[in-house]
Amino acid sequence: MNDMYQISLNRILVKDNGMTEFINGYNLLSASLIYPREGVQSIETIKQLPLKADEVYSLQHIHFSEKLLFKESIQGDSAIRLQLSAIEKPAKIASIIKGLIRTGVMTGLSLVTGGVGISIVTAVAKGLTQSIFDLSESSSKISILGSIDFPINNELESGELILNLTTPETLKLIERKYENGQDLLVTKTILKGYGIAQVVLDVKKIQMTQTSNSQQTTKVQYV
Repeated sequence: MNDMYQISLNRILVKDNGMTEFINGYNLLSASLIYPREGVQSIETIKQLPLKADEVYSLQHIHFSEKLLFKESIQGDSAIRLQLSAIEKPAKIASIIKGLIRTGVMTGLSLVTGGVGISIVTAVAKGLTQSIFDLSESSSKISILGSIDFPINNELESGELILNLTTPETLKLIERKYENGQDLLVTKTILKGYGIAQVVLDVKKIQMTQTSNSQQTTKVQYV
């Protein structure tokens, strides 16, 4: 028997948001369910968040649809994968997604704007479990501040799920500013293994007496 899980974003705290002094943009949080059930390789949601270093960003009092990450059935073993980007310009992720749609690399992609920010949910076909972040071209690569792969299954109970993200690879961020006729470079290095962020999810387990045919197919949801 499959159990339905409603997983939403409660709050997030970052020690460093990856911002270089002169860039305006947002952090991007990617949340993926890896192999939640037969026939579905992964489902991904991306949230655009205005994070500040050492300040808790809470979504407790915003609308349900804006903080929802997944409402999906889980069959057997699965995993939640979180990836947090450095500050990125809003147009960058939109450009990446349009490129993936154009080339047909991913299926079921949709771009939704408004509210908290960009929200994308996609079912990935043909055995792919990479994030949209991983599939971007080198010229528009997303810088990953922190990540975690957390195994789950049908024994996951309702309540808060606290996930600690660490920097996967040493990261050097460089931003260029033109001022008084000169190019200025701002650099920052974040070392591999650094505990960069804590993300708290709200988990609600909904027991199901039977599984409908619609839950066995790859589908797209809008949040």
